[in-house]
Amino acid sequence: MMKHRLSFLFPIILVILVNVLFSFFDFKIDLTEDKKHSISREAIEIISGLDDIVFVKAYLDGDLPVEFKHLQSELLNLLNSFKLIGGYNIEFELINIDEIKSIKEKESLFKQLVKDGLMPTDIEVRSSSNRSNQIIFPGAIVYYKSKQKAVNFLKNSVGKRAGANINYSVENLEYEFISAIHHLTKMNVDKIAFLEGNGELTAKQVYDLNQSTIQGDDNLAYHYNIERFNIKDFEMDTSTMTADISKQIS
Repeated sequence: MMKHRLSFLFPIILVILVNVLFSFFDFKIDLTEDKKHSISREAIEIISGLDDIVFVKAYLDGDLPVEFKHLQSELLNLLNSFKLIGGYNIEFELINIDEIKSIKEKESLFKQLVKDGLMPTDIEVRSSSNRSNQIIFPGAIVYYKSKQKAVNFLKNSVGKRAGANINYSVENLEYEFISAIHHLTKMNVDKIAFLEGNGELTAKQVYDLNQSTIQGDDNLAYHYNIERFNIKDFEMDTSTMTADISKQIS
């Protein structure tokens, strides 16, 4: 009789023990065909190779519409995954702007966030009794040592519905953060130069290519140190009376 009871209770005890064991770990299996919920190998290499703390301030907390709640949830999952990989070198905080009651303080924060590179979004909040508009900043500031980088992770396309834009934003979350972290932490920045002195485009003519009025990674200056190289401005080799281009390069 006792043996029969033990054989009956054993599966139940085993299930309880397994659940208790897994409760100590953030255990997640990605069963999607394209592994869209998994962290990429490149991201793991960058996060695990950090030599100092990367701190993320994400401004997407509080009472939000359902679509943005989904974005918020995926953001939190991603940051927790980064934390599991990076350990003490990854820290983050989700900030609810609506907790700031002072209008003056909130306006000051809005101006600072825009200055730092975050783009505000005006959303409509519906309740059973009324509708209202709310300004949110669906983005984050990533800090590393003395540097910082804005990450705007809401991708808005005029031809898409709100839900489709949110889904597209979720799909790009990892890339946006890893791109920012990689940019902040890389030690050496490659250099490129534009030729001038023989009718080439001037600095003003290539300004839009080099720089951007909106901070982001869609310009050369984000990825390279930009210089200009005047092919007529170098020393002459007195022995041959020809241009010594090596002295210009140095």
